[in-house]
Amino acid sequence: LNDAPPLGAPVILKRSPEYFDACGLVVTRHEAASIDGEMIPYTQVGPANGNGDAPVHLSAYGGFGISLLPYYNSSLGKLWLERGGTCVVANIRGGGEFGTRWHDAARRQGKHLAHDDFAAVAADLVRRGVTLPRRIAAEGRSNGGLLIANMLTR
Repeated sequence: LNDAPPLGAPVILKRSPEYFDACGLVVTRHEAASIDGEMIPYTQVGPANGNGDAPVHLSAYGGFGISLLPYYNSSLGKLWLERGGTCVVANIRGGGEFGTRWHDAARRQGKHLAHDDFAAVAADLVRRGVTLPRRIAAEGRSNGGLLIANMLTR
């Protein structure tokens, strides 16, 4: 391997079309303190200069050791981000983003921690001046849907 020639700069072979205008959007990483003090990471995509009442699409999964990572979403980009909205992916406990300890913390008797984590991220968005409580739309699928149903009953 030491005799192999050095690799050149990456070459783009094919590019998918851009489905929405991403100019002016920034991706930032933050942490919210959950009720037990654990820091919950989340990724925020939105306008560089928010006005404090941005509509926020907040999503999470938090179960079965499955990682929910930010990804290019043409639908949310076109229908939400292009219209001034902000998208947030919360990496709550129960997921697999940070290993076995992260996943195991929100299993069985600890399941409430996933819900506490989600609430902490929503509260942090308000505290940081990104949005207002009434401007947060929450989405989850499968286990994430159970999370959202629980959040609605709180």
